[in-house]
Amino acid sequence: MPPRFPPVFDDSPVAYAFALFSLSLISAIALAMLIGSMLEERRAREVDRIVHNRVRRAPKRVEMTLLQLHRLIVSGFLLTILFGALPDVIVMLSWGEADDGTMFALFQLDRFFDGLTAFPLVGSFILSTMAAQSVDHRLFTDPAPPPVRLSFRWTSFGDKLKIGGLVLCIAVGVTLYKAGLR
Repeated sequence: MPPRFPPVFDDSPVAYAFALFSLSLISAIALAMLIGSMLEERRAREVDRIVHNRVRRAPKRVEMTLLQLHRLIVSGFLLTILFGALPDVIVMLSWGEADDGTMFALFQLDRFFDGLTAFPLVGSFILSTMAAQSVDHRLFTDPAPPPVRLSFRWTSFGDKLKIGGLVLCIAVGVTLYKAGLR
């Protein structure tokens, strides 16, 4: 009888469920944040185009605004998470379900994306290092920017909590199925 779970989990449903949940959760939240960031930037450009707003655009001598720079740096870190975790989730879900040829292809894809994680990570490090002095200088110029208030509101985290709940249900369901507890 083939093993129910990949050998690294020592046939433990708890270890498999925890790994599947955590990798699926960080993949889903990273993907949701990436898509949200892209859609927000697109929405802002569309609103500017509709109302003919020329003030929001970055000056000619500056390549991008601070907000765009922030989004680019964070997107690089999110891509690093996505490239590292999503192929592992696919391999874990396919274990015991796919044939050997498909699993070989998935393992190769996992290795390829593991190698790709370096590019968005290094890109984000380079961008944040290059921009650090400029961003610090711009943030502390007069007139002083309004203070940022960080407040915890459940409504702010509702979408992420829904994703977490869905991923938890999927991870438990897949684990119970693979454990033979149907």
